Amino acid sequence: LAIGSNIPRFVEQAFRGWAIDKSAFTDEDLATYSAALAQPGALTAALNYYRGAARGGFRSLGGNGQVSMPTLLIWGEKDKALGKETTYGTEQYVPDLRIHYIPNCSHWVQQERPDEVNAQLLAFLGHNEHQ
Repeated sequence: LAIGSNIPRFVEQAFRGWAIDKSAFTDEDLATYSAALAQPGALTAALNYYRGAARGGFRSLGGNGQVSMPTLLIWGEKDKALGKETTYGTEQYVPDLRIHYIPNCSHWVQQERPDEVNAQLLAFLGHNEHQ
């Protein structure tokens, strides 16, 4: 599939195709994403993010190689793009890490489970507010 020639099809496959809850993406949502990706340079920029990651572009954190801030990682257990095993070992780089796995959820956690994601964020931010 040449993405540039059929952005709406690509968007539907990427979002609804990978989602566990297909209803999380309305036709209007998909049209909005398609319109955004159709803007000059947008598709290239979006794809270059993933190309850079695949080439090891995220390896260098600088400094001592650790994230020193409290960090919440919310992950869909059925993420086809980045499997749950991708998170294993993260705590060696993020000592103050809290991982919340969402069962029966894909890569699109915020679209498929917005209430659960929001509750996790509010609890995390409230807990870390005075630290």
